[in-house]
Amino acid sequence: GDLDENSRASNADEDPRLKVYHVFSRIHGDLERDYNDFNIDPTYFSQGPGNYRDVAQNRRNDVIFSPRIGSFVVKQFLSFIQADGYEPLTVEAVAYLVEDPNQAARVASTITADSKSASIIQAIIGGGIFRPGQLFTLFEQIGVDLSVSKQRAIDELMAISTETPMAVYGSGYWADHWEYYLDLIEAYTSVYPDGEEALMYDTELRYFFSTATVKPRSQKYVVDYTYDGKSKHILQLDATVFDKDKVKEQDAFRNQTTGLIANEANWQRTATIGKKKGRAFTSAPIAKLFLLGAIKYATRDAYGMGIEYEGGRPGWNDAMNGLAGMVGSGMPETFELSELLKYVRSVVEKFQRPL
Repeated sequence: GDLDENSRASNADEDPRLKVYHVFSRIHGDLERDYNDFNIDPTYFSQGPGNYRDVAQNRRNDVIFSPRIGSFVVKQFLSFIQADGYEPLTVEAVAYLVEDPNQAARVASTITADSKSASIIQAIIGGGIFRPGQLFTLFEQIGVDLSVSKQRAIDELMAISTETPMAVYGSGYWADHWEYYLDLIEAYTSVYPDGEEALMYDTELRYFFSTATVKPRSQKYVVDYTYDGKSKHILQLDATVFDKDKVKEQDAFRNQTTGLIANEANWQRTATIGKKKGRAFTSAPIAKLFLLGAIKYATRDAYGMGIEYEGGRPGWNDAMNGLAGMVGSGMPETFELSELLKYVRSVVEKFQRPL
């Protein structure tokens, strides 16, 4: 979206034409860990999916190295908080959407050398969400004739697009994904301390919607023999389930021609009444953080100490995978919860605005 001197002198919060896109990101978000199975699209501006925790960790300092991204990373990850306080496992590459057909027509004619190419580009960017690399691959396959450089073309296209965070549930709900939000916020406010109030109160974020639901205890707690067969104990097994009602709700957004489910299905919505689909509801980031803290506080263990691993997955230490099956809980998450609630309270007191 760097089109003129105004955009080049602004950050992504100040100029809506500017977009942030991470290239060559994959699985754990770093290139040196090549021992993991991963996929990178063979396209321009290539980006592969990354694990939530790792991408959040590796992007904590992005705003320090590249201040022009503004609050992008904070808003991206806070958008992934679900209404139940959990997050998806995999962060996908950001997708884009051009909503104004007049703008699509204008830019298509600006960056192409002939009317046929302009019509093709207008049809592509007006047909739904897309990623930058997909565009240039299609341009080459179809034979689109650009009249400008690829860099200028992508700047023009991104300037009229809106960005959409993308993610996938994966398997189980990890107990520590939410622990990196304060790091992201602190990094942002270290560069833009005067932007904290607007970020916390004057921004509206959606809630990610996953078809997976945490089972009630009556459905996941089982009595089984101990390893020596001499006594019995309680285990937590298959903690999550794909909710048929949620699947049906997402299926309402399936395109009957392509069979694909629209991106709108990935966001929590108000109730559908008759044939009128509900709308994606939003909250200010400070409200999402408070809700997150309230939910985590409510899921403390029977001793009121550690936060239960009720989602079937532990925290960062993968070696503790079995702990969730042992009805375990984690004190590190409780310490993080204390910090989160302190931060929420400090923001409310600092700006004297309600949640």
